[in-house]
Amino acid sequence: MRVYHEIRKNEDGFTMIEMMVVIIIVGILVGSFASGFMIYLDQARTKQTNERLEKIKEAINLYLELNEKLPCTASLTAEIDAAGFGKEVDATNCKNTDFDGTFRDAVLKVRIGAVPVRSLNIPDEYSFDGWGNRFFYAVQETLATEGEYNGVGRIKVVDSHSPPNQITNSAHFVIFSAGEDGVGSYNRSGIQVSACNGNAQDIENCDMDARFRSTLLFSAANNARHFDDIIYYQNRTKQGQVVPSGAVMAFNLDSCPDGWSIYNMARGRFIIGMTPGAFTFNQNYNYNSRHWSSGDRVYYLGQRGGYANWLQGEDELALHDHKLNMRQRNASSEGSGRIMMEYLDTGNMRTDNTGGLTPMENIPPYVALLYCQKD
Repeated sequence: MRVYHEIRKNEDGFTMIEMMVVIIIVGILVGSFASGFMIYLDQARTKQTNERLEKIKEAINLYLELNEKLPCTASLTAEIDAAGFGKEVDATNCKNTDFDGTFRDAVLKVRIGAVPVRSLNIPDEYSFDGWGNRFFYAVQETLATEGEYNGVGRIKVVDSHSPPNQITNSAHFVIFSAGEDGVGSYNRSGIQVSACNGNAQDIENCDMDARFRSTLLFSAANNARHFDDIIYYQNRTKQGQVVPSGAVMAFNLDSCPDGWSIYNMARGRFIIGMTPGAFTFNQNYNYNSRHWSSGDRVYYLGQRGGYANWLQGEDELALHDHKLNMRQRNASSEGSGRIMMEYLDTGNMRTDNTGGLTPMENIPPYVALLYCQKD
């Protein structure tokens, strides 16, 4: 009976207390994992947002170099793949007041909307931050209007102090993400995530005027100190000499950027430097112990020449000779003391024709790029 009792005891399994302990431990582990995963996910989204902001900033400055103005904003409400998605609402005049999906500070003349990713020739994904909401882009209208770029910005940026300290009152453009909470932002479908209201610090950025807030003090708390926006602003945008009208550049693109047209003169041709003024050059070199000279060369602007394939003529072949081996017949004697000699007439002897009529390729190894001319 004693043995039977012990076996029954072992088959009873876990007690309720033991089960509760196991559940608590599993819950703690799951909770720790979930908390760690959420932290990792938030860090990844923040990193992606910062990387995209950096790329957008570079693209905006390159756009200025190529077009002598900043890009105007795109619509915040245009649906993905709509005709106006990711494109400047007006590439020549950003001062028009009737642009759907954009906002305007009429006093300081600042346009606020979405990043014009397609006008900047960057991927559509760069319209959105790490949380899937559209970046905001604000720009001084004059600096984004053709022929009116003057390097003067009036966009204001303040910090989170109370009352706020002014960081700058002359920013040219601002790009920012509404952060994790997405307050005031627009999603992928062009619909506002939530209204821009309340007393949080980041409300300053989504209220669609020409003053923005930038601070290193991050707070996710749901109170007046809340701030989770990620923002970038730039005061100077005139970097170096802008590309002059008529300039030709090579692009690794299927079509020319806005403000540029295909340079037809370069289609299917190599580019060679012109020789300014009366300057000439003569290239001399030695090859196989022989001295060669290219002779004087002068190339004028727009001059064209050369052929991709060429069939050489006889006078274009290098000077050379052909050797013909002939068989000589020896003298022989025939009866009566006579010696007979046979001579071969070589006056009309020729070698057989060799070669063909296929033109040779006359170009070195190449890579094809699109050449565009600044309008």
